[in-house]
Amino acid sequence: MKKHTEDKRQEKAKTNKTRRRPSVILLMFILDLALICAAGKCMYHFFHLPDPKVEASERKQEIVTDSQKTQKADTEEKARKEQELLKKQAADIYSRNREILMLVNKTNPIPEDYKTDLIDLQDGKNKVAANIYEDLTAMLEAGEKQGYSFCVISSYRDYAYQQSLIENDVNRYTGNGFSASEALDKTLEQVMPAGHSEHETGLAVDITAADYMVLEEDQEDTPDNQWMRTHCREYGFIVRYPKDKEWITQISYEPWHFRYVGKEAAEFLYEHNLSLEEFYELLEL
Repeated sequence: MKKHTEDKRQEKAKTNKTRRRPSVILLMFILDLALICAAGKCMYHFFHLPDPKVEASERKQEIVTDSQKTQKADTEEKARKEQELLKKQAADIYSRNREILMLVNKTNPIPEDYKTDLIDLQDGKNKVAANIYEDLTAMLEAGEKQGYSFCVISSYRDYAYQQSLIENDVNRYTGNGFSASEALDKTLEQVMPAGHSEHETGLAVDITAADYMVLEEDQEDTPDNQWMRTHCREYGFIVRYPKDKEWITQISYEPWHFRYVGKEAAEFLYEHNLSLEEFYELLEL
């Protein structure tokens, strides 16, 4: 009996040992796998050590990028402040010179209730608004003292006369083979519709060299016109339709067309290279 019990105990131990063997094998496998993974990770880091030069380059690029962002933000903020200052200056100038800063163009007609006092120029053929007479006369006399000679080709026009100019030009173009619509389009490139012309305000004058009384772009080549375009702002006038502003004035370059806006506004427009349309954009009216 005792022997039988001992045999049973040994058999049970053998069975338990047999059962534990797979667990031991599995545990060893897991340990081996963990060691392999750890070794692989070490090898990865060994072969992927950061390159000091690359790291330095990346840090430098980050610094440059941050600097560029800061610089861009500073530039935008500076531009915003400058624009706000321009708007304030424009508003102040407009408040003091509202009467002579009227915007008249293809989309802004002369107000129906607009009235102005007119005065004859010394030539006896032209009239201008009384409030521009003194500065216009001073400008012409200053140029003549410098040896230049001018001719006022056109000044104040009433509605009927402006309409007749358009009709004459349309007839001229149709006589040269243009269709009626084409002729009108060509005419309106340089002549404002009646009710939309600055000449009807008395604030605009067409002035040429006395020895070249032609309303053509090459008027700008005459010394007389060059002097006037250079000095007109000193007397409150601007070249109303500049060469580089055709996109916004919608009128071809006219070096002979001078518009009175007052000395303060004329200097402001010249300093900031603005057309009258761009001035009004600052006003946001």
